[in-house]
Amino acid sequence: MVDLAVSAGLTVFLSAGMAFALVTVFGRRFGHLPTEITSIVSTACNAVMSLFVVTLAFLLVTAATDLGISRNNTFTEAGALRDVYWDANELPAPERIAVQRAVSQYTVDVIYREWPMMADGQTDQVTWSVLDQARVLVSADLAADPAGPGPVDTAAALDRVYRARRVREAEVSDGIAPIMLASLFMLALLALSCLMLAGWPVGWRYSALFSIVAGVMAMGMWLIIQLDHPYGGTIKVDPTAFQSTLEHLGKIP
Repeated sequence: MVDLAVSAGLTVFLSAGMAFALVTVFGRRFGHLPTEITSIVSTACNAVMSLFVVTLAFLLVTAATDLGISRNNTFTEAGALRDVYWDANELPAPERIAVQRAVSQYTVDVIYREWPMMADGQTDQVTWSVLDQARVLVSADLAADPAGPGPVDTAAALDRVYRARRVREAEVSDGIAPIMLASLFMLALLALSCLMLAGWPVGWRYSALFSIVAGVMAMGMWLIIQLDHPYGGTIKVDPTAFQSTLEHLGKIP
């Protein structure tokens, strides 16, 4: 949390400082525009700034929404694992033990083996194979007893695990398109340049105001970058849902 605050503070401070220096050094050189074109330039600056604000808001909402969806999906997957473990109690003894052992092992592998890999945009095929072992056993029981509540309920819960895992796999490599981030950065530069070219007033107070605008813009872009990848950014989804499930599994008789 401290690292996050330091990173945000440095981003805002450096951006604001650079903007303050630029407007102080170059602001006097540009001077004021002729009155006859002031309105035209003002309209252009407003258009660029409005486009930046809309783009920033869109990307920020998109990134925050995706993070929330990813977090909810981990609870869906972890909850389905509990259901598989519980429903497996209705299976014959050998299959019940094997399925429950596979569910426990899968949960452990997700937390300690796969989660660190997801920060690099990867998933673990070995973890997949553990889940497949459980599916083979449940499918065999379902074929032997198609109407049995144990096999039917366990198979349905296992299907929910698979669906949630596929979503998580897709989200691991998901993120905002680089062209969108590059466009946002260019819009920020254009907006600040437009303000300077339009003849930003001279004086330390006006320079401070200009630097605040630049700092706010930098903070918004920094936040989007941190939220961009649900499992790999500074602000990311943690394996809390699976840790809770692992603790819960040990209490199920």
